[in-house]
Amino acid sequence: MVSVTEAVNDFYGVSQASADARNNNNGMINVVDTDGNSLQMSAQDYYTKTGGRAGLLGEYVYDATNVSLREFSFGWTIPTLSDYFDSLKVSLIANNLFFIYKEAPFDPNIASSTGIGLQGVDIYGQPSTRSIGLSINVNF
Repeated sequence: MVSVTEAVNDFYGVSQASADARNNNNGMINVVDTDGNSLQMSAQDYYTKTGGRAGLLGEYVYDATNVSLREFSFGWTIPTLSDYFDSLKVSLIANNLFFIYKEAPFDPNIASSTGIGLQGVDIYGQPSTRSIGLSINVNF
């Protein structure tokens, strides 16, 4: 998956990565040129070349593999202690609780589009919604 969100934020210098690059090593980044030579370039020059929508987006490609707790449900049937109802069941239901493993800085299960052009691309996508609910089922 590709994170255009990170690329654009790096390009404009508003990401944590670009701030760290400016504050470390006197604002210089170690790079390797096409001939394999090691050299340094300024953080600003580096991120204006690699970041943005027209940058070298290879820096922003992530493995979409993830392991998460997507749904959790726990129910308890309370023994009938009343003449007014036959059964009472209480359940706790939760969705999208947390990731156990994730490499990408966004939810890889949510993409900007299902069309051909933007599959596997994150462009300022909304985070996945976590929900927690309570269910009470009473039978009379």
